[in-house]
Amino acid sequence: MAAPKPPSKTSNVVWGVLTIAIGLFVVLVSADVIPVDKSSFNAPRWVVGVADLIFVLLGVMVVF
Repeated sequence: MAAPKPPSKTSNVVWGVLTIAIGLFVVLVSADVIPVDKSSFNAPRWVVGVADLIFVLLGVMVVF
């Protein structure tokens, strides 16, 4: 069986930008820039924000 090909640079950029966009959306929700129902949070907003900042950094790492 042949070894799988590594992903292309284009696919890495697409997945990285998608990851960054999703992470930034949740960061904006946790910062209350995008209003949502407060009962939808089961954790403090700062915890959600920090967790998704890590998600954004992961996307940046995938891009570069």
